Order: sequence, then C-alpha cells, then structure tokens
Amino acid sequence: MKMILALIASTSAVYIGAMVYAYTTQTTAVFPSKAMNVIEPFEPIEGEEILEYVSKDGVRLHGRMFKPEHWDGDLIIGYHGNAHNPIGYNRFLHETFPTKMVVSYFYRSYGPSQGVPSQINVQQDALVQFDDLTQTFNPKRIYLSGVSLGSGVASYTASKRPINGLFLVVPLDSIVNLAQNKYPFFPVKYLTKHNFDNIVALKNVDVPTVVIQAEADATIPQTPNGDNVLNAVNNLVYHHVEPKVDHGELIDMPEMADVMRTGFDMMQEE
Repeated sequence: MKMILALIASTSAVYIGAMVYAYTTQTTAVFPSKAMNVIEPFEPIEGEEILEYVSKDGVRLHGRMFKPEHWDGDLIIGYHGNAHNPIGYNRFLHETFPTKMVVSYFYRSYGPSQGVPSQINVQQDALVQFDDLTQTFNPKRIYLSGVSLGSGVASYTASKRPINGLFLVVPLDSIVNLAQNKYPFFPVKYLTKHNFDNIVALKNVDVPTVVIQAEADATIPQTPNGDNVLNAVNNLVYHHVEPKVDHGELIDMPEMADVMRTGFDMMQEE
C-alpha cells in the first residue's frame, strides 16, 4: 500500500509540476521573440518607411510602411506570425499589391519593438495602430491580413473596427484548441493566458473574408482546427488550400501572390 501511495504521490507531483511549467513558460512559447530576433531587422529598401510610435503605457513599437506615389487609397495592415519577421511579410504584401499602402508592426519584444507581449497588449496595440493610421492617412478602404497567430490579431481588430475585407492565412482557431489537441491530459482551458480565439472574434465580423490554408499543415491541422475557422467565418468569399505544403512554407510559395490577388478580386464582387 505504501508503495502504491508513493507512486500516486510521485505521479501527482510530476503532473502538477508539468502544469506549472506549462503555465509559467507559455508566454515564451506563444511569443518566441528571442528566437526570432536572431534575424537582424532588414535595412529599409526603396519606398519603405520606418514607423515608430509610443503606446499608452510608454512602450516604443516599430513598424514598416510602403505608401506608393500613385496610391489608390486602399490600406492593408499585416499581422505577422509568432515566429515571423513582419518586414518580410510587409514586403510580400507590397509586391503583391503595389498600388496600395501596406503597413506591418513588430509585436512587443520583437525586433526593435520594446516591452513584453501578451494577448491583451498585442490586441490593444493593434487597435491604437489602426486608429492612428486611419486618422493620419484617411484611406478609402481598409483590409487586414493575418498570418498564423497574426490571424487572431486581425480577426480581433476586424471585430472592433470598420474594415472592408479580411485575409486569414494559415489561421488558428484558438490557442486553447491547439494546445488541448496536443496535451489532452492537461486542463488547458484553465492554464492559457494568451488564447487568441478566432472563433469568438469572427462571430462579430461580417466583411468579405478570404481563408488560405496549407494542406500538410502540422502546426494548425486542417482537421479539426482549420475546419473550425472555416465554420466560424460569416462571409467567406474565397477559400484556397495549397496542396502538399506545410505551415511555414506557405507564405514563401511563388503562387501565394496570385492566390492573394484572386482573393482580393473576390472581395470586390461582394
């Protein structure tokens, strides 16, 4: 009996210890900025402007912008994944839509941006950035584009501000769902501090929405997580699944520019 009790106590201690570790390290897991920051921020290229602003709590944040000489009045704001350099994504958006203003910011602690990231402050920063850009430049139409974790920022912003279209690229349904699938024996719902729940946010988004997914996505599996996102979208105008491609490969596919442009064209038909 003593041996059984000792085994139960030992197993319980390991289980509790694992939960404590998961809870205390999740910010680093969700926002691995130190790993991403080994990539030096790119020097500005022709036509690219550096943006900086100070948040309400005094944190300096860094971004990049392309504003074409012959701007068509459209603004696209990009939200990067948790292991992406937003400068690269912003340049992709610029190359894909050269007549549109495109802007992307580094989240807190990423690249030159200061501070400590959390779901709350990343989402609040996005709203402040949105308001600042729209008040400063008065765009005719506004589109948001989020990749992976950034889809959660884009959907949240779309649920709080008026926009004209939403791109969701390899979107997650929620951190809770992803983690629960991976760690079914943990009460993930009660341990998660940064959920980025697209399902909740998308309930309040009715604009034309494009969803682009990777067939071989091992990070955000098509079933069930990708399907959950599709079922939550209220106004799906274009859905593309790139075959035989994994999560991190999609954005670098040569076909992605055409896929994005096709999605944009479908938005205009609404």
